[in-house]
Amino acid sequence: MIIKLFNISEDESTIRGMCNCDNYDLNDFSFLQVESDLKYEFNICNISENLIIKGNLSLDIKLQCSRCIEFFSTSLQVSDFFRNLLLTKDQFEVDITDEIKEELVLNINSFPVCMDECKGICSSCGINLNKSFCHCDSNKNSDTWSILDNLDL
Repeated sequence: MIIKLFNISEDESTIRGMCNCDNYDLNDFSFLQVESDLKYEFNICNISENLIIKGNLSLDIKLQCSRCIEFFSTSLQVSDFFRNLLLTKDQFEVDITDEIKEELVLNINSFPVCMDECKGICSSCGINLNKSFCHCDSNKNSDTWSILDNLDL
């Protein structure tokens, strides 16, 4: 996203809108699918040689559940976007594409879950336990550490 500096004064200016996410390379992540355009609202002011940008970002995405590996829809909300960029005297525009991508990626949940009650997948047969019942022997190696219970101490 390119911000033209001739539109920005020392007083706070507000820019808002929507933009395509192709420039942010978010589809390079196998666990994420972009479902909408990026919505943004920025309050920007140009003070001496500093460009101060504060604002919000919103994006509808699909994430892969870390338990059952199914994709689910969610919204990525960034309400505390803040950058203080140093400007040169002959600079006419600023590209904040990398800053926006960084903020979006950092706000993705590390272990997304489709629902709190997600049962995940069976460690033996790999069936999604949310969709059907598993017929594996639940006592057989149900816990990797259960062999330690048989030790006489």
